[in-house]
Amino acid sequence: MPIQVKQRGFTLIELMVIIALVAIMAGVAVPSFTRFVNNNRVTTQADEIHRFLQYARGEAVVRRQEQGVSLASDAFEVDGANRVLEISPHLTVKYSKNSLLFRANGTASEALSVLVCSEDGDKQIAQMIEVSKSGRISKGLRERRDDCDV
Repeated sequence: MPIQVKQRGFTLIELMVIIALVAIMAGVAVPSFTRFVNNNRVTTQADEIHRFLQYARGEAVVRRQEQGVSLASDAFEVDGANRVLEISPHLTVKYSKNSLLFRANGTASEALSVLVCSEDGDKQIAQMIEVSKSGRISKGLRERRDDCDV
């Protein structure tokens, strides 16, 4: 009686089915991953701006003198403190004023709104940072919007 040797491996049909399943799963995962990355970029930049403004306010209180903050599309700067926050080139940052002044008591010269946006198809992923005249710096929730206007 001959001994039968079992062959191990995949048939061509089995291999093609697996490749098709992997392609379908990748097609579903890539858009979700892209949205995840965009959400993360917006949140990270909003957190950095929030901390940066808190730093500027803290400097004004600690030094007991007015502390200015200059806002530009590519970077924010604390005047006289040699502190610069660069804005990610992948994001759009819009603001209501070009500069802000924190007084020695921690209050702000005027209210300021900063909006961080990233494109997501036909919508924008956006997060708002606001400075009130009392000096309170707050960060809103991330949201999807039609436009990136402050």
